[in-house]
Amino acid sequence: FENTITDKIDKALSSDDKLLLNELLEYADEYISGPKTDREIKTYKLTLLKRFTHTTKPSTIKDDIQDFKELEKLFKKVEGIIKKVGLSALLIQYYAQFVIKSQVFQVERTSLGKRYLLLISFIAYQYFKLNDILVKKFIHSSQTILNSSEREHRDKFFKDRKTSSRRVITASENIESHIIDLKGAKDLIFNEIMNSDEKIEKLKNIFIEKFTEESEKIRRQLRKIADESSGIIKNSDYYKMLEDKSIKLQNRASEIIRNIHFDRESSNPELIKAIDYFKSVKSLSDGKAPLDFLNTEDHENILDSQGKIKVSLYKILLFTYTAKGIKSGTLSMLYSYKYRSFDDYLIPLEYWNANKKELLSRAGLEHFSDFKKFETKLREKMNKQLEKTNISIENGSNKNASVDAHGKIKVNTPAKEIILKEEMKEFLPNNGFISIYEILSTVNSLTNFSDDFTHLQPKNIKKRPEDHMLFAGIIGYGCNIGHRRLGRISHNINADQLVNTVNWYFNTDNLVKANDKILRLMDKLDLPKIYAYKHKVMHTGSDGQKYDIAVD
Repeated sequence: FENTITDKIDKALSSDDKLLLNELLEYADEYISGPKTDREIKTYKLTLLKRFTHTTKPSTIKDDIQDFKELEKLFKKVEGIIKKVGLSALLIQYYAQFVIKSQVFQVERTSLGKRYLLLISFIAYQYFKLNDILVKKFIHSSQTILNSSEREHRDKFFKDRKTSSRRVITASENIESHIIDLKGAKDLIFNEIMNSDEKIEKLKNIFIEKFTEESEKIRRQLRKIADESSGIIKNSDYYKMLEDKSIKLQNRASEIIRNIHFDRESSNPELIKAIDYFKSVKSLSDGKAPLDFLNTEDHENILDSQGKIKVSLYKILLFTYTAKGIKSGTLSMLYSYKYRSFDDYLIPLEYWNANKKELLSRAGLEHFSDFKKFETKLREKMNKQLEKTNISIENGSNKNASVDAHGKIKVNTPAKEIILKEEMKEFLPNNGFISIYEILSTVNSLTNFSDDFTHLQPKNIKKRPEDHMLFAGIIGYGCNIGHRRLGRISHNINADQLVNTVNWYFNTDNLVKANDKILRLMDKLDLPKIYAYKHKVMHTGSDGQKYDIAVD
């Protein structure tokens, strides 16, 4: 199979394409990003394109964009060949991993045909992976800015509430004083005992210059309160904070959005229109920027007093809408493993229609072939169960449901069964602990999970590492010690051998297979079933959480 693929690739590649691929095995030029020290010691281009950072520093993102452009140039050259040869995502990942884990001279030693297969797979895999990393950085940066703005807005609102309350109280006291004066003036006007001259004289005393000053003061206070209230209703302070933080996000997001490619067919057309416009112009001040993707509140705040678009606010809103769209699936990526259209992860419709019977048979799902028939059976079963449940409620035989005096169904949750715990001390060593190495060794003697740690390229492997080397690799990852450090602080462990073992024998598939063996053993044991008081229900004790690290 591999020979057939390599022959096809060799015939499909032009001499210029081969030259471009072979350049990856040469020393890096200035257009390849990477630390200066790497460039000074003449690192290979292939090596510099192997590792990407996850930090969101603008300088790091700038380096990633340089790598992205270089990978995109290569990918565009080989994209047609990948489709023509029919390299699947799994095959690409398999061969790409060999390149990532190998040194350059190991790639150079392979035959020409296989070398091109390896390099094409590496280019495609890294291009898709870097797409995902850039999108993840974009989403993280957008969410960080959004969270900080919302937090600061809440804090400001909480801090300003006393000042606003005092302003309202002062204005109300001044208004109340004015109302008393006006009431006095009204009483004078309708006083039938006093003559007109006396009334005018007393009214003059009321409406003196001080009254006019107080009236103007009240007017200013009410105007201030009205402006504050209007700002709260329109959320103006929040949008001002977003606008102030726009430059910070632009430094991280602008080039990412300009370079990544969205799937137009499966994406929100209004957002795509706005993104296309952002990519096509250098300045958004021409007033032609699309606004259809914004909600009503955003529309009210995006324009200034002269009716012009607030450019900084527009950009940050576009970025946050784009980030939300990618996360929700309303925006899909063309070249991605994590953010593609949902349909792209499914079996192609034409292939499904042509091979439906075989695919269902391989999956053991033949009974789904006529879904309407299967659906009818499900509906019949469900209707019978509903009828049975309703009858049990009506005749009072249902212990968990009843009808109250108002005709509403009342559901009683069964009391949780009390589980008795037994002491485990007698099963543990006297010193109170068991070493991790002993645990791994004991479990391995019962399951042989270490057999599932196979070399990425099993051909020509003279000797596989001993089990204690694999255990050291597991402990290094599990305890987050680092394998070179673990090799230095351990007896009978060579640091270089440990790093090489982890590099070639540790991958996701191997770890899943090894874990599955341990789980199958646990299913056979009686001890884990002590707490499984419902035998047909899965019970787990799970403790694990993924942390995304956005710093060096």
